[in-house]
Amino acid sequence: MFAGTIGESTVVSDHPILAVDGEQILLAFNNVDDATGFLLKAGNDTTSIFRHDGKDWHKLEQSD
Repeated sequence: MFAGTIGESTVVSDHPILAVDGEQILLAFNNVDDATGFLLKAGNDTTSIFRHDGKDWHKLEQSD
């Protein structure tokens, strides 16, 4: 299990990668490639990818 905070919320997931839009968790993934594919197909300008580093959630920087 992966637990930590995103913004003001405590988030617990069984996957280390999350797609988040605002305060809503859209989907959880096992790897960044799957999350990036989702972001390209179904994400919007406000969707972000977070990765758990073993201690907390961190937003991945997206390249344009």
